[in-house]
Amino acid sequence: MKALPFNIPKTGNTSFVIQQDKMDFFYPYLHKHEEIQICWIKKGEGTLIVQADIYRFKKGDVFIIASNRAHLFKNETDKSVETLSLFFSTNPLNNILMNVPEMEESRKYFNQISSCNLLDPQIHTLLERIYKSNYLQGLSHFIELLELIIHTLPKETNINLAYSDKSENKLRKTIEFTMENMTNPIQISDLAKYTNYTPEAFCRFFKKRTGRTYIDYLNDLRVNVASQKILQQEVSDIKSIAFSTGFNNVSHFNRVFKKYKGCSPLQFKKEQQIQTPFLKYLEE
Repeated sequence: MKALPFNIPKTGNTSFVIQQDKMDFFYPYLHKHEEIQICWIKKGEGTLIVQADIYRFKKGDVFIIASNRAHLFKNETDKSVETLSLFFSTNPLNNILMNVPEMEESRKYFNQISSCNLLDPQIHTLLERIYKSNYLQGLSHFIELLELIIHTLPKETNINLAYSDKSENKLRKTIEFTMENMTNPIQISDLAKYTNYTPEAFCRFFKKRTGRTYIDYLNDLRVNVASQKILQQEVSDIKSIAFSTGFNNVSHFNRVFKKYKGCSPLQFKKEQQIQTPFLKYLEE
């Protein structure tokens, strides 16, 4: 089975699609689509996985996800989420705007952006204008949005997406397996068997596809979940957080947490307790 494709619903022959979604949970499967996606998180918080990279998202964040990158939004709470997303293709066969000579440099630029980037939050203003505008005004704001991103976002070089469907599927299976089992002990040998590799071959495969080791990816994911539990105060002590996120002892958890967050879990918790009342005061 190939990596799950996802078709963006279109209304007629348009240069872009913009849609607002209010839902209890995001689409729960790792998926990809040809269109570049710009997503404004209007409400909610959680984890965004793009290929093997992990990002925390919160209300107000704006992300751009490159074409054909497997990704998954996961809100970690029981609260609903709300997003405003814009999708556009750089393929001249699917987007007539990209056939215009003046758009050639823009098309080349967006074909070279990195897998995922966090954009300037002020971009949401343009997204709102596009969403509320008629076709001609919306097109004008859309071009303005592209120009703004081009002047603020560096492009990626040496991109290699020439992977087989078999390789793509193995990466998808690895990430989905990890998402489902990250709070339990995970052995490289188990993943190797699950993806039909030897343990050594699996480690080489994952490093080649993602640029990082599997253990690095797993620890990063677990620390992100742990920090979210601290922010949400789901559990009251560090030991409980450590064991609930897949770590088998507190000292190891403390070392790994500090590696990724720059401070101990206890320091992180104290800092958040100081900041939270102030942030609530600003929102009132």
